[in-house]
Amino acid sequence: MSVEEFLLPGEEVKAQLGDLYATPTRILKYRRSFLGLFGEAVRESPYRHVAYVSLRNRCNKLLVYIGAILAGVGALGWVVKAGMDALGQLLPWNPPTLPSPLPLVLVGHVLVLAGLAWRQSVVEVRIDGVAAKERGGSFSCVTAKHKQAKAFVVVLLGYLPV
Repeated sequence: MSVEEFLLPGEEVKAQLGDLYATPTRILKYRRSFLGLFGEAVRESPYRHVAYVSLRNRCNKLLVYIGAILAGVGALGWVVKAGMDALGQLLPWNPPTLPSPLPLVLVGHVLVLAGLAWRQSVVEVRIDGVAAKERGGSFSCVTAKHKQAKAFVVVLLGYLPV
């Protein structure tokens, strides 16, 4: 199935950004599960229920989080390595030497810097009032393509009632 099967007769998609679709009368969020094995979900809202549309840039949170975790584990590895080295001097036998955690720390820092530098655009459409509970509160899409996100928002703003 595709989003076309959920359109009203004569309705056509005017803009798309990820899983968000804009028609002249409403906005739809259409999601298919992985390979369509677990079905699909469609949420929609007429433009009269849209409270606001926002477009913002943010860092790539996933890269920042993964990088911070790797750097933290690497720093913890240094503490463990120092403890094992100190313990090795006290014991009559030599405990196994641990590899240096430096590569883990460096990769973590590179990922954090890449996440801060690589900006993502977030389009959020907030649904107002009672319609918010029926329709899920808000629709959002995260993309690295800022020009497409901006064009999508311009189309949406053209359909919103004043």
